[in-house]
Amino acid sequence: MPAPGKWGDPTIPKDGWVYEEIRDLSPDDGTPFEEYHGVCEMCERKRIRRQHIMTHPNWPGRVAAGVVCAGKMENNKAAAKRREREARNRAGRRQRWPRLHAWKKSGSGNHHISRDGIHVLVYRNTNQQWQIRVRCEHTGGDKWGKKEFCSLEQAKLRSFDAHQYSRDQLGWGS
Repeated sequence: MPAPGKWGDPTIPKDGWVYEEIRDLSPDDGTPFEEYHGVCEMCERKRIRRQHIMTHPNWPGRVAAGVVCAGKMENNKAAAKRREREARNRAGRRQRWPRLHAWKKSGSGNHHISRDGIHVLVYRNTNQQWQIRVRCEHTGGDKWGKKEFCSLEQAKLRSFDAHQYSRDQLGWGS
């Protein structure tokens, strides 16, 4: 029986692939897994939530693989599993972020939280939309977001991404 998908194609390299990035396919709106999953482009069978984007010097383009195929492609199953676990943990932290008890509400109705020396402010603008400002206490840098959100929940979810980006810029990782 031939190998499934691209594994059975003799023109495609089977190992020596390099990990580029991981993408989580789940939307922010709580959509059930069945409605947003992808399919591994290597085996073309496994339904996946996270795509490990892989490249190869002898293959044009990129392949979005599931954790098992990515581990085989790069000859490092442990690295693929670690990435998958880190992405799953990050998604859980992001989901919990809007409901953390550390969020405070100012007298003017703004919501704010300080973590890791990074102060995040979620405020209503003159259009009654929610926006984000991030201030790093260590560098004194301020970043005012331009995107507007219809709900406080959406703005807080996106503020997690801004907080994590600021941490990464400071070299703290996630």
